[in-house]
Amino acid sequence: MAKKTLKHNLPGSIYKNKTRWWWKVKLPGETKAKAIALKPHGSNMATKDFSVAIECAKMLLSQHILKSQTSNSKEVRTVGQLVKIYLEHVDKYYRDISGKQTREVLNIRYSVKTLISIHSSTELESFGPLKLLDVREEMIAERIVRKTINQRIGRIKRMFKWAVTRQYVSPVIYQAIDAIEGLRRGRTTAKEGQKVKPVDESHVYAVLPYTTPVIATMIEMQLLTGMRPGELVQMKPADIDRSTNPWHYYPEKHKNEYRGHDRIVPLGPKCQELITPFLLRDPQKCCFSPAESEKLRRTLFLPSQNP
Repeated sequence: MAKKTLKHNLPGSIYKNKTRWWWKVKLPGETKAKAIALKPHGSNMATKDFSVAIECAKMLLSQHILKSQTSNSKEVRTVGQLVKIYLEHVDKYYRDISGKQTREVLNIRYSVKTLISIHSSTELESFGPLKLLDVREEMIAERIVRKTINQRIGRIKRMFKWAVTRQYVSPVIYQAIDAIEGLRRGRTTAKEGQKVKPVDESHVYAVLPYTTPVIATMIEMQLLTGMRPGELVQMKPADIDRSTNPWHYYPEKHKNEYRGHDRIVPLGPKCQELITPFLLRDPQKCCFSPAESEKLRRTLFLPSQNP
């Protein structure tokens, strides 16, 4: 068995077994080292490419850490262990008033993915700006757009800030990585995202004849008010204050609800005209009913079943 030592930032030793790469390592939580064939996803054999072998080893290590580490550990020594307990905190913390997890949980998991792939076994004491810059360079190489990279690096910084408050890391580490500035347009090789432009109103109105009156009203209401879809679909007669002019709609749930902010959507004359037919129902029932819309669709657009 021929062995060849090459540089990498992983525990154990990666070596060649004939023409293919293997990894001898004692993974966290195991009692002894074992030899592992570094197989790419979907392959039955170890890879012949060293760079692919490194990526396979990183993935195996990160998966093992995230599955085997427990939040009861008294010591948090590595980046992987920190990520594990932070994600447990995130799963409980980022929830709306109803208890449902918010989108931020998934955003954070995406943000730490690259960090784990590179530095899961890195000691926390040795983590600093240069290692975080390595993570950012890897994100650039993955062709992630610049603004998203800045957001993900910001979330990683926030994780370390949280770790300081739990005394898992020294404040010096967080202060050091917090000094890293975001990528700026025109001064980085990071990919720029395409600006999302609004749909031309002529295209919006062109589709209305092909929708039910329920959907058409919803489209026009959103166009006139700028409401988010979630705010529109939950609209109830009881949530609309018609004692003022314009009317005021108070969504029961909205994006900044957890901050204690009130959300008020003014409904002008045109909106009032559109919504009035949908107010003649139980005040606690939603104005826009999928069942009603589907019934209208079948009546208006499907061929008659009668001979």
